[in-house]
Amino acid sequence: MAEEEFVLKVNNKIKELGFKNTRIVDAVGLKDANISTAREIAEFANIALAADEINRASLTKKYEFTTEQGKKKIIMATNELLNIFPVGGVNILGGKTGFINSSGYCLVSKFKGADGRTVVTVVLGAGSEADRFGLTRKLVDLYYNNKP
Repeated sequence: MAEEEFVLKVNNKIKELGFKNTRIVDAVGLKDANISTAREIAEFANIALAADEINRASLTKKYEFTTEQGKKKIIMATNELLNIFPVGGVNILGGKTGFINSSGYCLVSKFKGADGRTVVTVVLGAGSEADRFGLTRKLVDLYYNNKP
């Protein structure tokens, strides 16, 4: 499928899902004109992570394969939270890191607590890799441990 056809299909699906503030202009998501909101990113992640194949891929820490030329390759996940959770009865159910200069370091993640509650967190525009993971951990801690 050509990229233009893919982008058209994705944008049609976005409209079908009722997202009003999301627009995709390329297949890999590296152009500044791709836009969304934290809320719509969270909603989309919740839908995407319900698909087994996407969920499994987002939880994969290391992927090994051999190229057609016979070279072994290893790709490591960039989501450091995969190596940290479970913490305090909270498990990570999946997520996606992202970075482009105009958006900074981003992370969407889904978690499930020992009490069965789930939450999707979104960090946009963090100043560093460490910040996106640290901010996510703070959000998770606030959600599961905040006592009103």
